[in-house]
Amino acid sequence: MFKSAVLQAENLKSIDIICKDEDGSVKKRYEEFIEFKNKRFRNKDLNLYLRTIYEYNVNEKNNPLRGNNEFVFDKLEEAHERFFSSD
Repeated sequence: MFKSAVLQAENLKSIDIICKDEDGSVKKRYEEFIEFKNKRFRNKDLNLYLRTIYEYNVNEKNNPLRGNNEFVFDKLEEAHERFFSSD
């Protein structure tokens, strides 16, 4: 279903994959499974990704605490790009 959805999605611009892949086999399977030129694969822990998103958005400099102890996660795309562009 995933492959079919990717192939039929006319407006899909890119796919980002985050997965622990100690031996490179997962990336290889993705490469064989999905022929999509704009995909990125990061061999990293998903917890690190989520921590990056959280820390980038819940940072006093980027996003001061709002009333009622609420944070606004309005920098998701910036944090996502930061994660994918880092080594």
